[in-house]
Amino acid sequence: MPIGAAWRVLDSSNARLYRINLLPESVREGQRVFKLSWHGYLLLVLLFASAFLFTRSISTKVRDLKEQEVQLGIKQAQVAENQILSDSIEAVSAQRARYQTSLALYDSLVPGTDRWSRTLTQLSHGTEDLNSIWLTNLASGADGALMMNGFTVYRTRIPRLSAQFDQSVLKEVNVQEIREQTVYRYKIEVPSTSVAGQTK
Repeated sequence: MPIGAAWRVLDSSNARLYRINLLPESVREGQRVFKLSWHGYLLLVLLFASAFLFTRSISTKVRDLKEQEVQLGIKQAQVAENQILSDSIEAVSAQRARYQTSLALYDSLVPGTDRWSRTLTQLSHGTEDLNSIWLTNLASGADGALMMNGFTVYRTRIPRLSAQFDQSVLKEVNVQEIREQTVYRYKIEVPSTSVAGQTK
């Protein structure tokens, strides 16, 4: 038998030699070329399709994740900017609170010290709709009354300005020429009892 097998190997084209395979059936089945039926090929197609879909899904998720990271970075930068702005606002608010406390303490020691501030604020707000009127002098008299002097192009502006203060008195109105333009010089007295914080 060994001699015949060796001869078969050396002279495989000899037709007089019988094709005898003494290997067990299980070994011979293992040596056969891998064969698939139709459902095997279907499973292979499904396997490749699944691998492709999973790979594509992972790529999409990675891209979305990178975009979200970029958006997160932008949001974090905005939060940092907002925090800086918030800190600035808190600092200004604290400074304003200290200023108001100091002003209240100063006003309690010397009552009426904020009268000029309130008067100028009232003048600013009260003359927003008035034009062609000027204030040249604002002084305090001996009795605490405020004296306002100025000019206007239109005479009707003077009573409207005087009406901005309670108990104010229009002391005088004079006509004069300035650069060939007729103007009206006025003088208004606001008593010390007038509340500068109220506007008519």
